[in-house]
Amino acid sequence: MERKTKDIRAAQRQALDLLQQQRAALRTQERIRSRMRLQRKRWAELVVLTGADHLDDAQLVAALLRAAEDGRDPVLREKAQLIGEAYLQRRPLPPHLT
Repeated sequence: MERKTKDIRAAQRQALDLLQQQRAALRTQERIRSRMRLQRKRWAELVVLTGADHLDDAQLVAALLRAAEDGRDPVLREKAQLIGEAYLQRRPLPPHLT
């Protein structure tokens, strides 16, 4: 009888541990999804802030592809950084984006 009780308690602890691991994994996944939602919102607001919201999807994709390609070249990356900083000096980001 005592052995059976110990086995049951061990199984219950094991089940509780598994449940806690699953809950922790779900919380981690939700944090990741939440961060991605915020990042996507930030990107959308930056598109509007720069006035690029009038571009159609293909034009916006082309501009981003070019920026990604230029970002591989240190000289072009630095030039883009300076242009972006100058723009943000004239038109700062809203507080919720900083």
